[in-house]
Amino acid sequence: MHNATGETLATIRPSVMSLQCDPIYARMYGKDHREQFKRALRTALSPEKATHYTQELLEAPVLPAGGLMAVVSDSVCHRLVFPLLDEQREAYDYVRGAVTRSKQGAPKEAIVIVGGPGTGRA
Repeated sequence: MHNATGETLATIRPSVMSLQCDPIYARMYGKDHREQFKRALRTALSPEKATHYTQELLEAPVLPAGGLMAVVSDSVCHRLVFPLLDEQREAYDYVRGAVTRSKQGAPKEAIVIVGGPGTGRA
């Protein structure tokens, strides 16, 4: 976690979060642990190119992950089968019809879809 301090990491360690896991699989290194991270990598990687690979990893660009909503949108928009319940289908058809009508010159209208969590308003 390239920008996290040791103090920040201490607050999210598995033991603090009441999680049980093997410490071999839950190592965390922050910006003030670079040398420890390098030593751990050198130990885990083959000795022939450990230094090279360690440096390559440390110099790799840090890019933000895609936003959750972008991933969800992509999943929904590109999913070929997305079954709708009767009321969902009715709302979908109504909205699509309103969009089509507005493209043909009919007045635009605001449509409010209501429902509880997980009812498919997306």
